[in-house]
Amino acid sequence: MSELIITAAAEDVRIAKEVLDAVIAGVCPKDPRTKQVRRSDAAMARLNGTAFTCQCGEDDCTAELSAEQVQARCARVVLHVVVREETLDGTSETPAQLDGFGPISAQHVHEIAARSDAVARKVDLGDLLDHQAQPGNNYRPTATLDVVLRGLFGTCTWPGCSEPAFAADLDHVCEYDHDDPAAGGPTCLCNINPKCRFHHGLKTSAEGWLDDQIVDANGVIWTEVTTPEGFTVRQQALNTWLLPEVGLIPCSHPTFGGTRPDSGHVEDGPQRTKSRTKAKHDYRIARRAANRRIREEAEARELAEDGVPPF
Repeated sequence: MSELIITAAAEDVRIAKEVLDAVIAGVCPKDPRTKQVRRSDAAMARLNGTAFTCQCGEDDCTAELSAEQVQARCARVVLHVVVREETLDGTSETPAQLDGFGPISAQHVHEIAARSDAVARKVDLGDLLDHQAQPGNNYRPTATLDVVLRGLFGTCTWPGCSEPAFAADLDHVCEYDHDDPAAGGPTCLCNINPKCRFHHGLKTSAEGWLDDQIVDANGVIWTEVTTPEGFTVRQQALNTWLLPEVGLIPCSHPTFGGTRPDSGHVEDGPQRTKSRTKAKHDYRIARRAANRRIREEAEARELAEDGVPPF
């Protein structure tokens, strides 16, 4: 075996990776290769001008690897750059965020903007003052909130995960209550963050994991994940430096969380008054509220020890 290393601009490498993923997405479920091996095979096939094929060996293979099918998937590849308007118009040198890579310089932004395939779309943070959920569907965030959250966090918010935010799901931290929206977590920037599909599923289905999101007095947005063993990892939104004003946008929804409805019983014995999912969500709401009270009390003690009143 040998190795081929190609050095190119960050955006071209990101696009190349997305194209390879679009190519290998066409193999059938019975293909025995790992994703990394499929990527390598697809890269060599495209460089050598040969066909990339499924290796399941089945007569009824359902692979979708025709030139038309591959091209249709590649045409949907989009690379996101989050940049401030003043950087784009040349009045500031503030860096930008290249999704899946990290910060890039203002000069690099101008080079990307000059590409023939680049499209600039303006996002107005003032739109979040009016509403943050789609009209008629309070569960779905608006397009503005969607882009802002992905740009603010940059990656999956699970500790240690670097999956790009624009490839992740947007998750309601305190779960949205479809039966009674007022009783669940709101569709708001204070309660939504990106999670990759794996960690979204872990938070939703695995026992013992608890996440939270906090906006502090300075408008900095923090996320927390508590393990089943009780260890809590706290981290700041990755791109606070790029979008510092986002956390200062006021919420328009009522206060949520912090209480747990009482359960009822009949004379003959206990009776379930809510679904398992509803009971799990209520438990998590109570846990988050308790964790926040513990954290606030600890911060107040630290301030008192330093001789500063706990305002």
